[in-house]
Amino acid sequence: MKKSVILLVLAFLTFGLVNAQNTAMRGSVEKRAQKQAQSLKKKLSLTSEQYGKIYELVHDNIQQIDLLKEEMKTKHGEEGERYNEKKLRILRLEIEKEMKSILTSDQYKKWQKDRAKKTKTVKDKNNEIEIVESENIF
Repeated sequence: MKKSVILLVLAFLTFGLVNAQNTAMRGSVEKRAQKQAQSLKKKLSLTSEQYGKIYELVHDNIQQIDLLKEEMKTKHGEEGERYNEKKLRILRLEIEKEMKSILTSDQYKKWQKDRAKKTKTVKDKNNEIEIVESENIF
């Protein structure tokens, strides 16, 4: 009995450490947002004003995606998956609308083309199942 309790405690500690390490490896919301915004700045030749707006949009998006992931942990099964997919679709539409208002028409077309290429790659890898993580939305 005592061994079982010790093993159970060790299992929980190990899980906690692995989870903390995964979170730390992903980086803070600010670092992730900065990395994505810098990437877009290079690809789309953003002005400093555009960069500031894009950074805020990316930052908010990452926070929302992280919240969705936390919610998904509490809602398992088909109900949770449908809920998450619906929220992601809504989030993508909001992002597209915001990006269209921030970017020039040429920049927006280039961004759309790049996103389509990323989505197609993900679809090909997952047998036609579209999965777009927060890093791929931009």
